[in-house]
Amino acid sequence: ANIFQIDTEPITEINFQDFTLYMYSRMNSAWDKKKVCVYQDTSYPINEYICSSSHNTYLIGHQLYGRPGFEGYKRALENGIRCLEIDCWDGPNNLPIVTHGKTFCSNLSFKDLIEAVAKIAFEDSEYPLILSLEMHCTKPQRDVIAKSLIECFGDKLYMLSKSSFMQANLPSLEALKNKVLVKCKSQYPAHLL
Repeated sequence: ANIFQIDTEPITEINFQDFTLYMYSRMNSAWDKKKVCVYQDTSYPINEYICSSSHNTYLIGHQLYGRPGFEGYKRALENGIRCLEIDCWDGPNNLPIVTHGKTFCSNLSFKDLIEAVAKIAFEDSEYPLILSLEMHCTKPQRDVIAKSLIECFGDKLYMLSKSSFMQANLPSLEALKNKVLVKCKSQYPAHLL
């Protein structure tokens, strides 16, 4: 018996990964179409909402020796993830890389990754995208990261002044539509990056 059909080719078998993708896809008739649209009040500060986030999103395969790729970020954004973790490390020629540090994993160029994310960041949702940077870079490469973020996201990058950062209330979810926020965990003193 056919499970489902795409174009004219019937599919009679499906592996676990494809089954999982189908179960989470909008093609699945069990998807609650009423909940696809936002029905909650979005006027509260962003810190009052729960957000789906990713971990080691760049890794495909094993986290000790897997290969990094953009596909994980694309899939995460398509599935409603709005907080993407990015592990940043010093790379050669003052070009930061994304990798799972101190493992046998290969790496991605930070700039290439950010450029790719910027192209699709708001295709599936207009709500804010949070980039959670786990920072292992030295100051010169943190500067390169900051420059890349500004170049790639431009006016979509939400910047808080020091005085507004100290205020009790953060901006509302509604006010942050189509904006990118950067959260940075670093072993270095707290500055922009």
